[in-house]
Amino acid sequence: ERVFPVGRLDKETTWLILLTNDGRLSNYLIHPRYEHEKEYMVEVYGKIEDDALEQMRRGVKIELKENGSRTRKVNRNAWAETPMKLYKTRPCEINRLSSSKFSIILREGKNRQIRRMVEVVGSDIKKLKRIRIENIELGDLAEGEWRKLTHIEKTELFRGIGVDKVEN
Repeated sequence: ERVFPVGRLDKETTWLILLTNDGRLSNYLIHPRYEHEKEYMVEVYGKIEDDALEQMRRGVKIELKENGSRTRKVNRNAWAETPMKLYKTRPCEINRLSSSKFSIILREGKNRQIRRMVEVVGSDIKKLKRIRIENIELGDLAEGEWRKLTHIEKTELFRGIGVDKVEN
């Protein structure tokens, strides 16, 4: 069977990623219209101020490539950098864990969004770890470990896409 990852993590981000062979589930978890939750633990270098966390909670303007690609064809023989555009992030939930750590829950997922948000408020990320997607939590799995979803986890996920009966 073909198994593929749901979503993506940049190379500096670790931990939770789901693998599935169900296209419906993958679409539900990837497509932005469903606004599913993804929770991350963030550690920055130094201290992050309360007003910086509040700015991110309300939404900040970050730069994104206009069409998601790095280059675009200008004419038959020439390529150019894709122009940047400003995008205001949606409000999110943030909880301080220590002077340099916080958790953030997003319902959107722009390219390197958390890194860009933290940069806008004047900090740099030391560690970024995804710990939850919807009802699926990383728990105490070590890096490189995996486990199968429980029946309850699968049932809750499939309920989100309108499937009531889930096989084991």
